[in-house]
Amino acid sequence: MPAVLLLVVVAWPGFIVSAGPSLDKNILQLKKVNNRAVIICVDTALKPLLQKNIHPHFTITADPSYKNYLHLQGTENRINYFIVSDTAIANQVYRDFHPHMFSISLGKAIFRMIEENIGGIGEVEAWGSVISLALNFALFLGLDPIVFLGQDFAYTDMRNHCRGTSWEEKWIEYTRDPDGMQRKEKQSITGVKKIVENRDIYGNKTFSSDRLMLYKNYLAKILTSLPQKRFINASEGGILDEIENKDLHRVLEEFVYPQKPIDFQPLFTLPVIYNSRNKNKLLTFFKAKSGFFKKYKRKLEEIIAKLDNASQLARPSLHTAAPLLQECEKLKDSLYSNVRNGEILEMWSQGPIYNFLKQSSRLNGKVPDETTLPAFVQVFLDYFRKLLPLVSGVVQRFDTAVTDLKEIGSPRP
Repeated sequence: MPAVLLLVVVAWPGFIVSAGPSLDKNILQLKKVNNRAVIICVDTALKPLLQKNIHPHFTITADPSYKNYLHLQGTENRINYFIVSDTAIANQVYRDFHPHMFSISLGKAIFRMIEENIGGIGEVEAWGSVISLALNFALFLGLDPIVFLGQDFAYTDMRNHCRGTSWEEKWIEYTRDPDGMQRKEKQSITGVKKIVENRDIYGNKTFSSDRLMLYKNYLAKILTSLPQKRFINASEGGILDEIENKDLHRVLEEFVYPQKPIDFQPLFTLPVIYNSRNKNKLLTFFKAKSGFFKKYKRKLEEIIAKLDNASQLARPSLHTAAPLLQECEKLKDSLYSNVRNGEILEMWSQGPIYNFLKQSSRLNGKVPDETTLPAFVQVFLDYFRKLLPLVSGVVQRFDTAVTDLKEIGSPRP
């Protein structure tokens, strides 16, 4: 994320906007920011902001599900600034938003491999909720103060979210009943298994859930561990009372109106994650990995056939089976000769190698002879049979990645 470093020179005020119900109370006031503060929104809040002609400077997304992509779907021609994403997101986000994207790594094995080929992506901590990722990004930018909006962690007015989210959009599309959305929200809230009664920032009774409380408590722990930073809750609702609460209009008067507008134009002169150099390097990388795992898959199929034959023999010959076991050991180890290859498979499942180690430990100290040969053969046969579908899946994913990269539109120069 080299471009965003340009913002760190001056400590600008920043807003983190979430899609809690309270956002409806003061969303229009964000128009008065007028580029005198940095607006960061979580993906669920993007459409509500755009509906009011408010353009966040950074939109944070992290969930890899297609359902989460729907929060962004259809906005690609309305985005004025940038999407900041975890690298593990739905591929449709890259397809639609690649000219606008910065990407960050959460330390996963596949992304370390990618970084080794195209250079560092940048790492930001996250835990459980996209709000944690947004906060850490705001801290990375050096924003001060950091102001929260729409951060309820509660079912304010018995609602899940502010108006204008993708959930409301889909509800209206399928039911053609805009007035029924709040009824639907109330029904979903009363169906929550572990609902928690609480008091909002004004002392009034409200309801939350065990999951929302978990996210809130974790966020509050981060905020209170940074006494040198100023955090303000301008949500005007909800239960985040561990930090200073202030109405948004007062925050604007104190921190935003005195500022000069921020020049965001230098950001557009620097490359986002998608460019020709990175595309070509990634294509080469993905093709090479696909080639390795295709060869490994063929070897697995061959060794499984040999082991199958050996397991059918009532008394396998030590003369023929010993070289086969050596071949098995060599094939097993060759996967880990490049540690990243092993990490890729174990990222999907550690089951095969765990079961192999567990079963082979029972043979520890024993030597292959006519009595123990069947057990050695069976251990390797079970391992390679469990490994084969994983390798097939990895081949498919790398081939899909190659196809998706080729199909993505022309990158920015």
